[in-house]
Amino acid sequence: MAVERVEFEAANAAGLDTEPIAFSPRSPGLALPTSAGRLIGRAAEVAFIHEQLRSGDVRLLTLCGVGGIGKTRLALEVARTVEADFGDGACFVELAPFREPALVLSAIHASVQPGQPPGTRQALDALKRSLQKLHLLVVLDNFEQVLEAAPLISELLAACPLLTILATSRAPLRLTWEREFTVGPLAVPPADLDRRPDELMACPSVALLIERMASVGLAVSGEPDDLAALASICRRLDGIPLAIELAAARAKVLPPPALLARLERPLELLTGGPRDTPARHQALRKTFEWSYELLSDADQRLFRQLGVFVGGCTFEAAARVSGAHMADIGFVDALGRLVASGLVSRQDYSAGQEPRLGLLEPVREYALEQLQANGERDAALDRHATTFLELAERADPELRGLHEREWLARLDREHGNMLVALRWLLDLGDVERSLRLAGALGMFWWVRGFTREGLERIEQALALRAPEPEGASVRTARAHALALAGAALFWHGQFEGARAYEYAALDLYGETGDPRRRAFVLITLGSCALVEGDLDRAEALYAHCLELSRGAADQRGIAHVGMNMGLVAFYRRDYARAHALLTETIPALQANGDLRSAAFGLRELALLHCYRAEFDAAQACVRQGLALWRDVRGRVLLPFLLEAAALVAVATGDNVRGLRVAGGAVARRDEMDTPGPPGWMRELNRWLEKARDVLGPEASAQAWTDGLRLSVDAVVAEALAADRATAEALALAANPSQSSAAGEASPGLTRRETEVLRMVASGHTNKEIASHLVLSVATVERHVANVYTKIGARGRADATRFAITHGLIPAAPHARA
Repeated sequence: MAVERVEFEAANAAGLDTEPIAFSPRSPGLALPTSAGRLIGRAAEVAFIHEQLRSGDVRLLTLCGVGGIGKTRLALEVARTVEADFGDGACFVELAPFREPALVLSAIHASVQPGQPPGTRQALDALKRSLQKLHLLVVLDNFEQVLEAAPLISELLAACPLLTILATSRAPLRLTWEREFTVGPLAVPPADLDRRPDELMACPSVALLIERMASVGLAVSGEPDDLAALASICRRLDGIPLAIELAAARAKVLPPPALLARLERPLELLTGGPRDTPARHQALRKTFEWSYELLSDADQRLFRQLGVFVGGCTFEAAARVSGAHMADIGFVDALGRLVASGLVSRQDYSAGQEPRLGLLEPVREYALEQLQANGERDAALDRHATTFLELAERADPELRGLHEREWLARLDREHGNMLVALRWLLDLGDVERSLRLAGALGMFWWVRGFTREGLERIEQALALRAPEPEGASVRTARAHALALAGAALFWHGQFEGARAYEYAALDLYGETGDPRRRAFVLITLGSCALVEGDLDRAEALYAHCLELSRGAADQRGIAHVGMNMGLVAFYRRDYARAHALLTETIPALQANGDLRSAAFGLRELALLHCYRAEFDAAQACVRQGLALWRDVRGRVLLPFLLEAAALVAVATGDNVRGLRVAGGAVARRDEMDTPGPPGWMRELNRWLEKARDVLGPEASAQAWTDGLRLSVDAVVAEALAADRATAEALALAANPSQSSAAGEASPGLTRRETEVLRMVASGHTNKEIASHLVLSVATVERHVANVYTKIGARGRADATRFAITHGLIPAAPHARA
């Protein structure tokens, strides 16, 4: 229900501000954005909304109102005030860059788990698991653009009983959960206060105007005429915060009386707008038009051009789209005037990043309207598309090089602009540029886990047809898009479709095509054969790929193929060759900047060590792989590393942790809708079943469920928390009855010596063995010496082989494709 504003007026007049509250989130990574300056004149609203949210009776509260009324600023202040009442804190989700309702859940998921790119169609189920146990406040800003996603929010609230949502929107969500709160303008002074300075300066709208003027270096004189002019300005702007801030920016060149005089004509011209629009919406439009008309013709044109950007833009991109030149002093001055006017903001940026310009979303919409009205929209969007196509094509090879991290971060910042550019090209039916842009973004989408969304967009581009016959450039672009679509299908377990796309790409490339791109196709085809168990075909395809990479002097490609050849040897159970290939290629991959492939190779090496009962080495590989993953945040890679960690944990008897980590890996796969290779999943499940047998149904189910609910950071921490203080569990995890029998029948060894041998073979130090068996270190050393003498071992490796041979620890399982 809508909340009446009458009860707030007196409080607004008396209480001007609320001091920002320090935010210390309880959930790792969650944080609220900072706000510039104090929130003025909203003390009553903050207190009322705070009480509503902390009561527990309101699960969805929507702050409604026109653009520029201050909904976002109010929501942030409320969140800072109330977050201490939520056990897991609060997080902020900016929806302004999105137009597709399907991306809302992905945006929420990315904010709840920072550093992880958004999920796909599985985001709802993933969010239910992630948020089900969290006592969390989620702020959803600018929901009016994605109102069709409202039913998904209802379903999320139903599944997560501790979740509360604070939304901002120009229209209500119309859900049964919803409590509406209409955010109105700041109180304006009545005319009879014009000669009472103290009361005028205490009025919220006037106080805001004075503070914003001070922020641009202007001090209010306090003279009655100046204060009266300020009061009149606030009344004529209807107390709308954004309008007041724009007026304050112009006050830098116009004193209050002159500023008031300039407001006369625009306000009069803009009265009597469409009757079917809210009055305050008309007032906001008056403000924008007034500020816009104060600009010169050249500045107006530049402002209009900036309306095509989503999520801001660099100075260089602004110059490209506007047709200016970065070094043109006129362009730089024009940007300065736009920033000074308040229509354009200079966004915060980190060290090493390019400074960016941004438009508030309501302002951007006004700029787009003016762009359309002046007949410039199509040309501006086309220049925008060309600009970001060129950027994407510059970035594509860098995502396979030493500067991958920097370029990933740059594409993260420009993703909204990339999507706008691709949508324009698709709508235009521009076959070549659509294929080129979709193809150039393919690797980025894969790394960031947008495999499903990326595939859909690539297939939209592939569906476009140019007049027959297609030229060479179109065929090349189509081949690259086909190759990336095939790779995406491979990661989703659709091997027939993947092969169809890859063979079509090979046909278009021909025998004289780019050898690196043809090698990429062969890698995917070889991987399809590998996971389906056709090792001979996989090896033949990889050999051809290696030939192409050597011919192109592609050191990264050579190392990548070498790693895949190591996988073939691994699946053939030729562990010596697999070890040699993996230990040779992993450093080469790292040296050539391919950290994702190096991490994947470390995962395979971890399994190899595990199957050879080299558990310390296996865990070390998992740690190294996860360290590389933290550098690249390759979302598709993470489940494989987690599954390797789970297998190592189970192999060493840490069954609860193994099941929890495996559950976390499944959750990550579900988020991306990317199933694991069938043979590998069968092998992993075989080990997990042994863990379940040891723990029993209830304990194993609890461990699995706990793992499904772990956040990314939590499950990675769990994967790294190896428990090496177990004894005998190594053998019991694989086959308890066999281990017990073998222990009794070990040739020449006492039961205590058998226990010591098991722990030596599982990688425990003498000190750890002494602690677990409640012996002195000296006693353990004597036992170890006696064991080595009796079995003829010269060291730990010989002892481990003896333990495997006599069934004291599990033999290496058969690796299946």
